[in-house]
Amino acid sequence: IVLNMLHFDPEARPPSAQSVYDVLVGVEFGRPPPPDAIERAATISVREGEYFVGSGPSGPVAAEKPMRRVVLSAYGVSPTTITNDQYRQFMERTGNSPLPWMDRPEFGGPDQPAVGATWDQAMAFAKSVDGRLPTEIEWEVAAKGGQKLRTYPWGEEVPDATRANIGGFCNNTTSVFSHKLGASPDGLMDMCGNVWEWCLDEWDPNFYRQIANLERNPRSHAGGSLRSVRGGSFESFPTIGRCSSRYYCEMDEKRPDVGFRVVYDRGQ
Repeated sequence: IVLNMLHFDPEARPPSAQSVYDVLVGVEFGRPPPPDAIERAATISVREGEYFVGSGPSGPVAAEKPMRRVVLSAYGVSPTTITNDQYRQFMERTGNSPLPWMDRPEFGGPDQPAVGATWDQAMAFAKSVDGRLPTEIEWEVAAKGGQKLRTYPWGEEVPDATRANIGGFCNNTTSVFSHKLGASPDGLMDMCGNVWEWCLDEWDPNFYRQIANLERNPRSHAGGSLRSVRGGSFESFPTIGRCSSRYYCEMDEKRPDVGFRVVYDRGQ
């Protein structure tokens, strides 16, 4: 509501105080359900089909080229990165230890992303709810909403503080529900900024060059300890938040700007 009231476009602001009041009186507060229930109830589906990934010839980064056409099986995506509240409930169920930044006020809010998980810890959470981490290709297709050419999840406009937590607008993570204006066409939150997100793939800067035309469910198996991450973070330059932008981390790194979301294979 606050972001809409401050929107730069007057037409996008609430038309009257009464309209704001009408929204507020309908708000109900309650504790969210456990993580597995959240994932099952709110998973956003991506249909089986052909999709384009990568950047065109004028794209700025070689690792994103060439653009490829791939085939993906149907899958579901959690609408947000996994939050501290969800991770705490995972800890209660499994006896796992807290993450490094969970008790710091600037990172530990219940609706802020769970950060500081290694790749293995992120995978352990995903497996506990019968899911897994997304492949790079799945992540990009979901961020683009299935579109061939889409620079950012919302379109072509460069990120601003109303759409994404990126570019130094904030010095820490924000609630996963803070930037609804920056959602993907299907309603995925924070596919640009807030935190980098772990992917299933082993990092390979030449991966897109090796994908065959119409390859089904491509995934990098380059070997080594580097894992792909996507999306940029609150510390990144705004252009790093492009849907096709690629980067990597050591799989055992614990960083305050890296989180994760979960995907589910069809039929689960």
